[in-house]
Amino acid sequence: MVLHDLNEGLLADHRVANHEGIGAAEQLDLLVSVISEAAARAGSPPLLAIGVGLPGVVDRSGRIVIGPSQAGWGGLPLKGRLAAVFDCPILIENDAMAAASAEHQWGAGRGADSFVYLLGGHRTSSAIVINGRLLRGTNGAAGMVGELPELQWDGSARQLLNDAEAQGDDLLSVFVRAQGGDAIASAAVDSYLDRLSVGLAAVALAIDPELVVLGGGISRVGAQIGPALQERLHARAHIIAPRIETSPLGAEATVRGAAHLAFTAVDGELDTRMRAI
Repeated sequence: MVLHDLNEGLLADHRVANHEGIGAAEQLDLLVSVISEAAARAGSPPLLAIGVGLPGVVDRSGRIVIGPSQAGWGGLPLKGRLAAVFDCPILIENDAMAAASAEHQWGAGRGADSFVYLLGGHRTSSAIVINGRLLRGTNGAAGMVGELPELQWDGSARQLLNDAEAQGDDLLSVFVRAQGGDAIASAAVDSYLDRLSVGLAAVALAIDPELVVLGGGISRVGAQIGPALQERLHARAHIIAPRIETSPLGAEATVRGAAHLAFTAVDGELDTRMRAI
């Protein structure tokens, strides 16, 4: 959670662990407490809008159509639940789409007419900006090619860990091992990039973007994997050759994008009030 003023200055931030296995009700309580704690740290200013970025497909009413892997999120009217606690507009967006909007506003996609945002880490997803606008689609699922099982994006991070015979769930350690010459880790990373490149080529061929932005946790190893991923992408989508850049926002892109949603809502309200004067 980040709390900004109207000049986009950071007033407070608060981060807590979201442990696997807790239900939707507990996670909702956690979300409310994180927002409340961040506001308290900033002196409890009035909240003018709240933006939320989360995994899954979110329809235009703010209802989670396809929720995160935790049980109970699918169909959750999250916007209504938060509105019952906080007296301000609530904006809900898919995490990759929120991150893509942040990249377009402040990050690697700034000034780009069209790009694909690749969210990589413990989960893999993507989002599209085209003609300078975030593409959401009819159901809020545009660009989410990772939902197609044949592309093997779902579970690709776990497969990487398994292939590398890693202990625990530290993805970055696999890339460190590969960079250090570990043959098993190197082979695992190669297979991981092969899986990413198939879906990335599919979405890139659909829109012919000028740019692909590597975001999420894998942005920390963007310099290491970017050239290899670009080579695979160009080999598969050989009639186009978008460049690949690493996100400067990294894992913070989603929360920055959620904040941008809130800024947009507040700006729209202020413009409406000014025109009414």
